[in-house]
Amino acid sequence: MGWPTVATDSTGTLFVNYSRGSAPHGEFLSAWVATIPPGSTAATQLLVHAGLTTYDALQGPERWGDFTAINRDPLDGQNIATFNQYASTATQWQQFISVVTDT
Repeated sequence: MGWPTVATDSTGTLFVNYSRGSAPHGEFLSAWVATIPPGSTAATQLLVHAGLTTYDALQGPERWGDFTAINRDPLDGQNIATFNQYASTATQWQQFISVVTDT
């Protein structure tokens, strides 16, 4: 797993947006968010979009994670917008945007 971007909500909860291989049948690159409340070291992980297949577009290391970002909503500090990607085919990825909150 890797390629993290981080932000906090208005209460100080830390949100970490990252990619990780996950699927019951292989390492499908997926979009994840972890939350860590203030004063805690325990993270809750949320799969925001599962990868659909194994991504293997090129021989050798794959370029991945260039299009991740995270930011707090300026009008509602409890909403966090995440921008990430997941493997949509063996040779293509798809951008995914989500809004998450610490519940």
